[in-house]
Amino acid sequence: MSAASGVRRAGYVAVAALMAGCYPALDWREVTVVEAGFVVLLPSRPSRDTRQVRIGPHTLSMTMLSARADGFLYGVGYAKLDKEIGTPAQAALLDDARTALLANFGANLPHASGDQRLAALESHPCVTIDAHPIINNRSLSLSARLCATGTHLYQLVSLAPRDSATAADASLFLGSLRLLK
Repeated sequence: MSAASGVRRAGYVAVAALMAGCYPALDWREVTVVEAGFVVLLPSRPSRDTRQVRIGPHTLSMTMLSARADGFLYGVGYAKLDKEIGTPAQAALLDDARTALLANFGANLPHASGDQRLAALESHPCVTIDAHPIINNRSLSLSARLCATGTHLYQLVSLAPRDSATAADASLFLGSLRLLK
C-alpha cells in the first residue's frame, strides 16, 4: 500500500467514524470487493445478489451489495464487462446505465437532475443522479453515482424517504467508492 493510499484510507475511516458518532443507527464500515477491484463504505453488513441485467446493447451479470439502515437503502452494483472499452464507449455505457436505472424507478421522472461528469474516480468517467421517484404513493429521494472503467461498471444508489433523507449520508456513501490498486 502506498503512502498516499494509506492516507486516503485513514481519511475515509476517520470520516466514517465521525459520521457513525453523529448517526448511531448507521454503523459505517469499509467493504472490500477484491474480484471487482473496489472499496466502499456501507452503513451495515450487506447482502449480496447477482442477476442478469440489460443496459443498452449489453447484457451484464450485475452483482449487488445492499445494506439497509434506519429506513435507508444503500446499494452497490458492479459488473465486469466482456471486453475492455475506451473512454467514448465508457461514456455511452454510462448514458445507457443512467437510462436503465431511472427506468427501474419509473420511466417518467421529470425531477431527475445531476448528470455531472466527475473525474473523482481517478480518471474514469462518472455520472451523478438525483431524483425523487414516487413508489407505492411514497415520495423517495434517490441519489446515485455511476462510474465506468475500461473493465467494470459500478452503480452506487442511496434510496430513502424524501422527508428523512440526509445529504450527508448519501454524500458520504456515494463519495466512498475507490478502486484497488
